[in-house]
Amino acid sequence: MEIDDRMCESGTTARTGFIGSLAFSFLALCSLSLHAEPARQIRVGVLGFFTDTEARFTERSLDDELRARPGRPALSYRVTVLQTAYTDADMGEAVDRLQALRPDVVLVNFPDLIEYVLLRMRKIPVVSGGEVIIGNLPDVKTVAQPGGRVTGFFRQVNQLSKRVELLHGFCPSVRKVGFVANPAFVSSTVFLEYMDRESRLLRKSGIAVMPLYLGVDQFSALPALIGANHLDALDIPYTLDVRDHLSEIKAIVASLGIPHVYNLAQAVQNGGAFAVQPAAFDFVKTGAEYIVRIAHGEKAGDIPIQISRAYDIVINTERIQDFKGCDARRIARIATRFYPQ
Repeated sequence: MEIDDRMCESGTTARTGFIGSLAFSFLALCSLSLHAEPARQIRVGVLGFFTDTEARFTERSLDDELRARPGRPALSYRVTVLQTAYTDADMGEAVDRLQALRPDVVLVNFPDLIEYVLLRMRKIPVVSGGEVIIGNLPDVKTVAQPGGRVTGFFRQVNQLSKRVELLHGFCPSVRKVGFVANPAFVSSTVFLEYMDRESRLLRKSGIAVMPLYLGVDQFSALPALIGANHLDALDIPYTLDVRDHLSEIKAIVASLGIPHVYNLAQAVQNGGAFAVQPAAFDFVKTGAEYIVRIAHGEKAGDIPIQISRAYDIVINTERIQDFKGCDARRIARIATRFYPQ
């Protein structure tokens, strides 16, 4: 068979053209990649009352959660978690360190921290992983306003009723619960509305709740108040005053054997018996959703506030035995975190 020279020339030309096209395409792609804009980096500052383990978990999990969320334009995120203790000095110093990071958005895990951030960081959008309510700001029920720079998810809405309902499930004899409260709340419309709402929810389960207004040096009056009001359980928010008098409170409730519940794991970590708090994974997952929306241009105050419904049950396996009339083994079976570790 004869081979026509023109066929060879045609084939060579075709191959040359094909290879040339590939080369051109490759160079074009290289050119695009070289000139493509790098992803804009969003600096995320996280501030909270974290243990070392919680801080590491939050930083790693939030970073993973943000990377997994697609968006246009492409963004990268740099997450830094800062820990603070529950004192004015520590919280103020932590916000100063946070400010030095020059974050684009701030995520806090407790409502008390919002005020410090707002006062010291005037323009940064803030996402609260707690109630978006600041009792110390006059005539303001919530700092989350349309067009503003604060939003969040209510990880504590209905939490008093949730804590008490869980406690009642372990301790069926619980019928009347005292809620330890700061005397400054007596005239707070926000607090009184909150107590009224929570009381109505608990009445559906046959449980009454009453506030016990105790000042800094009045915790020694707890036994008399418990007896006079025929209380069979306590709900104790882990405030600064409670933290500073925790040893006294632990001794009182242990001597009475009265079931009680705190609202923060730190109370149990420091020797308390039982706490119910919002789940750590929910803080990360929902916080990431808000951060991404703000990073893509939405105003924080325009993002609707959500309600969290996931909780951690935290116990001290030794002190939980002090509860009278309670099924300590059942509490231990469904607990999500344990102390001592």
